[in-house]
Amino acid sequence: MTPIYPRTAPNASYPSELGGRSTTRFQCIFVYRAAGLPAFVLELKEIVRFEGDRICRLEDQYQPAMVQSISAYLKEHGGKLGISAD
Repeated sequence: MTPIYPRTAPNASYPSELGGRSTTRFQCIFVYRAAGLPAFVLELKEIVRFEGDRICRLEDQYQPAMVQSISAYLKEHGGKLGISAD
């Protein structure tokens, strides 16, 4: 399964300082496609924290409904993608 580009981050925030660390937040939408399968739209919030010029933490956050959608898609199509969904 490969992502379709361009990736979109429609609500990218400006960096902020939290506890001496610079933080950037993105709302992301990715569309994944694989031959013979329906497209899957993945929505998430990504938080990137920096110490100086280095990423010290990268965190993806999913809404509960998105987690359910991921699980349902993988249960139905994961075998064709070589992904086990338990």
